[in-house]
Amino acid sequence: PGKIFFIDTQKGRIVNDTEIKNEISGANPYGRWIKDNMAELEKLHRAKAIGHRVKDDILTKLKAFGYTREDLKIIIQPMLETGKEPIGSMGNDTPHAVLSKRPQLLYAYFKQLFAQVTNPAIDPIREKIVMSLESFIGPEKNLLDETPGHCRKLRIKHPILTNEELGKVRSIKIKGFKTKTISMLFPLTLTLSPNGGEGRVRGRGEFMKALDRICKEAHLAIKEGYTFIILSDRGVDEKHSSLPALLAAGAVHHYLVKKSLRTQIGIIIESGEPREAHHFGLLFGYGADCVNPYLAYEALGYIVKENKLNIPLKRAMYNYIHAAEEGILKILSKMGISTLQSYRGAQIFEALGLHSEVIEKCFTGTVSRISGADFSVIREETLKRHRDAYPKTNIERGYLNSGGLYQWRKDGEFHLWNPDSIASLQDSVRKNDYKKFKEFSQLINDQSMNPATLRSLFKFRASDAVPINEVEPVETIVKRFATGAMSFGAIGRGPHETLAIAMNQLGGKSNTGEGGEDPARFMPLQNGTST
Repeated sequence: PGKIFFIDTQKGRIVNDTEIKNEISGANPYGRWIKDNMAELEKLHRAKAIGHRVKDDILTKLKAFGYTREDLKIIIQPMLETGKEPIGSMGNDTPHAVLSKRPQLLYAYFKQLFAQVTNPAIDPIREKIVMSLESFIGPEKNLLDETPGHCRKLRIKHPILTNEELGKVRSIKIKGFKTKTISMLFPLTLTLSPNGGEGRVRGRGEFMKALDRICKEAHLAIKEGYTFIILSDRGVDEKHSSLPALLAAGAVHHYLVKKSLRTQIGIIIESGEPREAHHFGLLFGYGADCVNPYLAYEALGYIVKENKLNIPLKRAMYNYIHAAEEGILKILSKMGISTLQSYRGAQIFEALGLHSEVIEKCFTGTVSRISGADFSVIREETLKRHRDAYPKTNIERGYLNSGGLYQWRKDGEFHLWNPDSIASLQDSVRKNDYKKFKEFSQLINDQSMNPATLRSLFKFRASDAVPINEVEPVETIVKRFATGAMSFGAIGRGPHETLAIAMNQLGGKSNTGEGGEDPARFMPLQNGTST
């Protein structure tokens, strides 16, 4: 098993596995080629990690990139303490990103796709041995040729880079490797108010100019012989904001794809935005080779200090990176992909609420069924976060928003299940009060003030009533009913048999297969019903 069986029809003989592999592996001195040309990140000379060039306090930086107290407490702190992703329950009663009244990170507009089967395509825990996040980044050569130049790559064992590792790539001195940093920042202009005072900060035109500029700079970097580009948003301050990292990565990736140049350079993201596995998965899925989440690292130090945690910062960083990488493996496994190299650029996501102009420029080929936010919306959400970080008065500084995404908060994101809706439901049940139940129904069903679901946007067209004598009787309609595909092992004997009895009595279909059935169920019960 696992070996090659080859029949050479020209020579009339069977070639065994060992002979074939020896012939192929000995065709060229591959070992020497790798030794002479491949560089390893771990073995590069130590480089000084670049610090943040602005003097803003940590909370201002965090607000500029949309961090909330929930991000720190519910997402990042468990990662740095345990080395694992935090666990949450299923169900989401908050608005989709495109319907939210609060500025959203671009990552929130995407949903991960998965192989829809009972068991995961790969178990990232028990079958981890077949999975890998190791990457070989840099320009690629002709697939139909074999030369020493094909081995000129940078080997990176972990795609989430520390500041020191990014410094090594940025200052690489090995022949055949060069790195260029491209800024994702764009300037903000200050408009004057009618009374002559300071007005609002604007950056509308500069946003799109910056998006076009980074694409052209990436193209120029290839012409100038660079092997890596670093898309960086370091330097955000009161006068500069940054393009969303995912938007920039996708734009550059697809710009180079359309120019047939994408394989000629490696793309590294240096950003303060990404902090959780979904963010990293999206960046890799849309072309990034590596990611340096520098602000997440600064947040680790802030969390350890503020909460007086008894954990060394070096260990906290190791745990955080490990948790993020475990999360990436989980995302890969849901589609049966075992290596990051196979996942990179695969775009295994669906956009929910992005306009076609954004999809075409930055996420070409991604499904976006309902359209939605265009570049102007993404730009305004970016500027809103910047205004929150740099308000007109110092009184508004010095604290993070609660978030309210995972738990209801008065100043947080809207939830369908909020104190009003829950209280009305509890009162209706405890007091058997139909009026309270109608209040509850109104709060859940009428989303005109706070649309949270796609169905809240639907409007039924009024039509004339159908005469009752033209409507099918109940006995006929129920025959169209069918139960969902639920296996015996999933719901147990009682519910499994009850559903079958109900459908047999109604004349509908019982779709509860999987796992076989007890032969005793083929015989009717004493009352004549069939299970």
